[in-house]
Amino acid sequence: MQNKLDQLTQKIYQEGIDKAEEEAAQIKANARREADQILDNAHQQADDIREEARKEAEQLRRNTEADLKLAAQQAMSSLKQRIKELLAAKVLDGPARELMLDKDFLKALVLEVTRNWGESEGVELQVSEKTRQQMDQAFETSLRKEINGLEITYNQRLSQGFRIQPKNGAYQITFTEDALKEFFRPYLKQKADQLIFS
Repeated sequence: MQNKLDQLTQKIYQEGIDKAEEEAAQIKANARREADQILDNAHQQADDIREEARKEAEQLRRNTEADLKLAAQQAMSSLKQRIKELLAAKVLDGPARELMLDKDFLKALVLEVTRNWGESEGVELQVSEKTRQQMDQAFETSLRKEINGLEITYNQRLSQGFRIQPKNGAYQITFTEDALKEFFRPYLKQKADQLIFS
């Protein structure tokens, strides 16, 4: 009986151990599956993060290239505009200043402007201090001979050049270095565009 009891105890003990080992194996297998699942999920998330980072980097690269291209175009456009402005200044400033100092040009300009005005109107020529200093008596006399009723006055509001108007003051035409440059600037810009942009 003691022997049977020892056998029964041994059998129960062995069954408990077998069941515990089976449960441990099951727990271990479940833990392995869960670990594998967690690892697979982690790999998938890492792949997703890498892909998202790659897309963002690609988008950033495209945006940067577009910004750089736009900046380069703007810089080139600005440079061409500055070249045109410098060219206009170089070509126009000196000659315009020289023309406004040339007595023959000034006389021809005054005569041409007043040529079609009626004799009875009379003409008033207002000159700047700068122009008045250039005009000598012979110049004034020559103009007065060719333009009937010419009156030459000094206008301190004119910084340069001169202004022509009928004595009745109905309208006036102003000739300054700046006006002369502005007159020729569109033509010069067109030519500069052809040179620079072609």
